[in-house]
Amino acid sequence: MARLTALNPEEVTGKTKDLFNAVQAKLGVVPNMMRTMGNSPAVLEGYLNLSGALSHGKLSAKTGELIALAVSESNSCDYCLVSSHFYWRKIGKS
Repeated sequence: MARLTALNPEEVTGKTKDLFNAVQAKLGVVPNMMRTMGNSPAVLEGYLNLSGALSHGKLSAKTGELIALAVSESNSCDYCLVSSHFYWRKIGKS
């Protein structure tokens, strides 16, 4: 079965490079999930647009992250838990 690989941000070009640069500027890193989505710039751009649209909802960023953390724990998703912990450390929380 073919697998998608996570792209190296230093080796990409074109639209993918532009999107990776925007993610890097916002998060300080390009997470593996987004590096993998970069195989299709349309998928990555769609994901980023959806995430941006959802950020304008009524829930605060803190509440959204608490929900994400609870769902990650419930699903036993180690990748998601690491991502949530990264966010909390970034804003100075434990």
